Amino acid sequence: MWATCCAYHFSKQPYLPTQVSMAVEKSPHVREQFDLHISVLANEYQVSTPGARSPSHCGLPEQEVPYIQPLSLCFGSCVIIRGRPNLSFVNDPQLQVDFCTDTDGDSGIAFHFRVYFGHCVVMNSRECEVWKWEEKSDHVPFQDGMPFEVHIYVRHDEYQITINGERVYGFGHRLPPSSVKMMRVWRDVSLSSVSVYY
Repeated sequence: MWATCCAYHFSKQPYLPTQVSMAVEKSPHVREQFDLHISVLANEYQVSTPGARSPSHCGLPEQEVPYIQPLSLCFGSCVIIRGRPNLSFVNDPQLQVDFCTDTDGDSGIAFHFRVYFGHCVVMNSRECEVWKWEEKSDHVPFQDGMPFEVHIYVRHDEYQITINGERVYGFGHRLPPSSVKMMRVWRDVSLSSVSVYY
């Protein structure tokens, strides 16, 4: 028998993933123990052991695109998007993330993040169906054909964006994060998971 569960620890708070911690025996004859952490995220199981470099991901079925989810943000929130471009960069694929201030997504957008893979990143906001001034960066740290992980942190003065662990962009709040009602993730990507942490 491979493993015997000795202890469980459940952490379940509103809007947070469930985490199960177990002390596991390697076999009935060898009493070596290690901790195993299994986090139940929105779209996958995340398995890790203390000291491991990075957790393993056991993906659930890919998310439909466009991916639309009701969203309520506060300072300290973090949205994590994992996926990959559907097309080679020579075909100009795009990724778009919108934090909408209404549930139909047609009027207000507190934060618009659009990646033109291999070219540039554009950030903007839209109020009363009017786009505001565009912020653009030519630094695009995505690799052709490779998975990506985008983290969008809600700071007190800005959205802070990291790509594959590298802090890359910042976008100052033009509309309060508390006005956000819905998130939309779409364009030419496959999504393995979209998670929100509060």
